[in-house]
Amino acid sequence: MFCSNCGASNYEGSRHCSNCGRVLQPQAVSTEGGAAPALAPQQSSSGGTYSLYVDVQQLPYTPTDGKATASLVLGILSLLGFTVIAAVPAVILGHMSRKSIKMSAGRLKGKGVALGGLITGYIGLSFIPILIVAFMVMPNPLRARQTANGSSAQQILSNVNSAQVLYSNANPEKGYAMDLATLGSGQTSGLDRQLSRSTCISGAWCVKNKYKYSLTGFCNVDGLCKEYVAVATPVDATVTTRSFCSTSDAVIRSKRDRALAEPLTTADECSSWEPFQGQPN
Repeated sequence: MFCSNCGASNYEGSRHCSNCGRVLQPQAVSTEGGAAPALAPQQSSSGGTYSLYVDVQQLPYTPTDGKATASLVLGILSLLGFTVIAAVPAVILGHMSRKSIKMSAGRLKGKGVALGGLITGYIGLSFIPILIVAFMVMPNPLRARQTANGSSAQQILSNVNSAQVLYSNANPEKGYAMDLATLGSGQTSGLDRQLSRSTCISGAWCVKNKYKYSLTGFCNVDGLCKEYVAVATPVDATVTTRSFCSTSDAVIRSKRDRALAEPLTTADECSSWEPFQGQPN
C-alpha cells in the first residue's frame, strides 16, 4: 500500500509509513466503468472491516534511477572503443545506483540496468591492461620510418666508401672523386641516378629517402684527391635526429642533433664525431 502523504510503498497491513511515519489512511477510489475491486479487507480502529479500493492508474510512478542508465550506457561505450574514459565511471555509477535503489524502499527501480552497467564496465576494465601492453609493444610508425631512413643513409655512405676505393684504384692520377656527380659517373659506383646527377657537386645537397647527401674531395694543386668527406643529414631540420658522415677510413660516424644546414668542409670535422653503434633514430 502507498502513503497518501509521500507516496512511499509500504507492506500491506502497515499502520505507519516506513518513509515519513504518517498513519496510513485507506482510500476508496472508484475506477472508470464502475466500482473498483476490493484489494483486501482491512481492519479499522473501531473493530469493523472495510475494503480498500485503489485506482491503478493513480498509483505513484516508480522511476528508473538515472545513475543505472548512465552506468549501462558508459559500460556499452567501454566495449565500443572508449574503454579508458568510460569503463571506470560505468563501474562507479553502477555501484552508486544499486546502493540508491536499495535504500529507496521501492521508490526507485533499475537494479538490473545497474547490474548490466557493472558487468560491461568490468569487462571494459579488463581490456585496459591489454591495451597498455599493445601500445607498448606496437612500433611507432614515425620512429620506424626514421630508423629505416637512417639505415638507408648508412648504407649509401658505405656504398660511397666502396665506390671511392674503386675510383681511386681505377684513376691513380686523380685519387678519390671530388663529388657525387664525378663518382656516380663510374660503372661500378653503386649510386643511383638521384645521387649521381650533374648537380650533385661538392658543397651541394642531393636528396634521397628524407636524407640529403654531399661528397667533398680534398685535392692538391695537381688535382690529386687524397681525402674526402661524405655526409648524410635529414631533410627536416626541425627534427632532432642523427646525421652521418664518413671519410677515407671508411668508418661511419654519427651525431645526434638538428639536421645540418651546410655540408662538412673538412675531414677532421667528421673525425670528431663518434663512431656509430646502435639504431639510427
